[in-house]
Amino acid sequence: MPWESAGRVPGALVEAAESLEQAVARRRKLADLALPEERLAARLRTVFRAQERGFLRRLEAARLARTVVEAARLWEADDDDELDVGDWERLYDEAAAETAPALESALATWIDTALHAGFAAGLAPLQVQLSLQLANPRAAAYANERAAALVTQIDGVTREQIRKLVTQATSEGQSYQQLAREIRERYATMHTPQPQRHIRDRAELIAIQELGEAYEAGNYAGGEAMLRAGVALEKYWLTVGDDRVDQEICAANQAQGWIPFRAEYQSGHQRPLGHVGCRCTQLTRRKPEGD
Repeated sequence: MPWESAGRVPGALVEAAESLEQAVARRRKLADLALPEERLAARLRTVFRAQERGFLRRLEAARLARTVVEAARLWEADDDDELDVGDWERLYDEAAAETAPALESALATWIDTALHAGFAAGLAPLQVQLSLQLANPRAAAYANERAAALVTQIDGVTREQIRKLVTQATSEGQSYQQLAREIRERYATMHTPQPQRHIRDRAELIAIQELGEAYEAGNYAGGEAMLRAGVALEKYWLTVGDDRVDQEICAANQAQGWIPFRAEYQSGHQRPLGHVGCRCTQLTRRKPEGD
């Protein structure tokens, strides 16, 4: 009947509008983060290359001076020697300290950029009439604190990877040249893109993860600013909708639909990201009247 068809139009229009809003949010995040991810990954690759050169240069100098404990068997050593990992760790820490300022600066710069982009994205659908801004001191503090923590975390992971290589070299009686080759190959996974892989190297993984996290932190901060201004809000966990979406966390969170802004999703998260490599984002809207 004509009036039945007419009655279905508003629902169809609402559904179409929601689909459009979701598509816009997905595309906006991709567009906002494309350049920051590219620039940060490039800078991280430069830092990893510099760290590799610095570490291997120190190892080689120590080997030639025979001040690296022979027990580490970085070259041919007697079986009676005992393992002492202290010297290679010291040399690695020196190389890491040399590159730490550049690493921290790059992370802080692009985390701050992503944080502000997410803040603007979170407010965009609300058609805010108020003049709301992400407070620069708070944003800078977040970026700087996160960057400093990441430097420690990133260098700690690298140190552990090298520890495994040294341990293997020791147990197998490898020469210094063999170990140095293994170290170069491990660093290559950090700074040399592999086009055939979805995440091409460690630098790209860090950039995607950390800028995505900062973007969603800024997004959430936009909603918090609106709440402080007295606006009741709801939020919605939005996945990218493909077959690689995590079902237990991300798909299940999206299935909840709109929930109160300060409520936790079923996974226990307040906002995306839900896991390493998560590509989700969050939508925010004014709470409908009468709900």
